[in-house]
Amino acid sequence: MTAHRSGFRTAAKAAVLMVAMLLGVPAAGAADVAEGIDYRVLEHPAPVGKGGPGVEVAEWFWYGCPHCYRFDPELSAWAERMGDQIHLVRLPALARPTWQPMAAAFLMARHTDRLGDLHSGFFEAVHEGGRSPYQLQWVRARFEEAGVSGEQWREGIRASWIREEVRRIRKLERAHQLQSVPTLVIAGRYVTNSRIAGSRERMLEVAGVLVRRLGKEANGEGGSQE
Repeated sequence: MTAHRSGFRTAAKAAVLMVAMLLGVPAAGAADVAEGIDYRVLEHPAPVGKGGPGVEVAEWFWYGCPHCYRFDPELSAWAERMGDQIHLVRLPALARPTWQPMAAAFLMARHTDRLGDLHSGFFEAVHEGGRSPYQLQWVRARFEEAGVSGEQWREGIRASWIREEVRRIRKLERAHQLQSVPTLVIAGRYVTNSRIAGSRERMLEVAGVLVRRLGKEANGEGGSQE
């Protein structure tokens, strides 16, 4: 984040708070989110489309990213609090070719219904255990510990469906105009991350406000989300 952008955001939010104070609006109301300050809008919406109740919230991450590692439990706790208001979809970023091995590991874990057992463990192995996020040798052992045989691993990691899913993820990455991780995309249209919102905590606040706006709109209770 540049100093100019950060300064603009701070000044804009201070102006909103000042107007609220002059009008007697509670501070909590002034903490609402604004396009261009807390999030950006994609011109062409691109939902992941995995289905589920509530508003789709997609998280882009990479196992080698320390910010993603710290954000992962925060996001999980937030998602639990949001309940059926959202359905969370995690997406492994493929910004560089070297990120593909762990993306494939994530897809394999999801395919074998071992994501709940392995996802946080992958993060811990990289950031606490010194494992490389660019290689898969150690990952195979993790799958075997989770009950996936060596034969299942070899067949799965080379399967055509993984290549097809990687192509689909690359297309989504371009559609979401991914610039950094972690990033959240709400309903395939609203993009926020710590660079835009200012912090991981604010990122989740922004996502929560947008989810509630979309929920009200779906129930015919509100106007435009923008």
